Amino acid sequence: MQAPKSDQFSRFSFIVEIATQMREAMLPYLDTSGMKETVRVAHSGDTTFGLDVVAEEALARAVQNSGEKIACYSEDKGLIQDTSNPEWLLVVDPIDGTRPLICGFEMGMISIAVSPFSPTATFSEIEAGILLEIRTGDIYFGVKNQGVKILSRAKKKLNPSMTTDFKKMFWSYDSVGRPSRWLFHYLGEMMDISGMEAAVFLFSNVTFSLTRILTGNLDAYVEIGGRILKDHPESKEEFLKIGNGRIMGTFPYDIAAAYLLLQEAHCPMTDAYGNSLEQIPLLNLEKSSQILSCVAAGNTTLHGKIIQSINQEA
Repeated sequence: MQAPKSDQFSRFSFIVEIATQMREAMLPYLDTSGMKETVRVAHSGDTTFGLDVVAEEALARAVQNSGEKIACYSEDKGLIQDTSNPEWLLVVDPIDGTRPLICGFEMGMISIAVSPFSPTATFSEIEAGILLEIRTGDIYFGVKNQGVKILSRAKKKLNPSMTTDFKKMFWSYDSVGRPSRWLFHYLGEMMDISGMEAAVFLFSNVTFSLTRILTGNLDAYVEIGGRILKDHPESKEEFLKIGNGRIMGTFPYDIAAAYLLLQEAHCPMTDAYGNSLEQIPLLNLEKSSQILSCVAAGNTTLHGKIIQSINQEA
């Protein structure tokens, strides 16, 4: 028998506490000098900025203080297992959207997904997820088969869009590390159609976009980096040039928590072919081997139309 809904959320409240402690540690450093400085290259291959270091250090302290038996995989450090018999695997992006956040914008999120510990864990095994908006403190918290809670001073509500017309579609995409000519090849027609009566945005933050699908502020999010590489292997050299010798794109830690939340909200989220993400491994142990693609929407009709449009441009 399943525990009551409130008990299920309570069982995973430790990820809320971890995210909250991380935010509190970062707040004094927002908009201070030095946070835009490049410090190193992360385990993922992305640039580590000064604020990313603050976030990673805060994550380590919060995990240690949690009292839980945790192995933690993060963007900057990779897999850290400080206990011999972990119960939980946390897949963490300490800051999704560092670039807009250090420029003073609100698009900065803490993303944590949790599954039972296994080196071979997949998206299907995610038990809970949290996205915490760093500047506002808004929390999006979901537990498998129990739904989504939004804790917001602005009293945001779960309200996915029913828009199905590209002309009325407010949506976003991502570009960091992706060759622009291929992005416009696949997405240009949708951009043209939606540009006048709606809009297309570039936030450089996947989780910010996906939370706005939950609230209905956005109708869709499209990320096609992984599909570009599969459809056009010759584009690899362009990815490497843009990424300073590394292939950059969407990794499991970018979307794991958001995936659980959208599943609980009955919002479709697949790869850019329309395939399920359920069997995608959570641990990106071979770095660029897991460049993903992602299409999410407020409803299945719009999602299907987006996949069809991408297929036509392939």
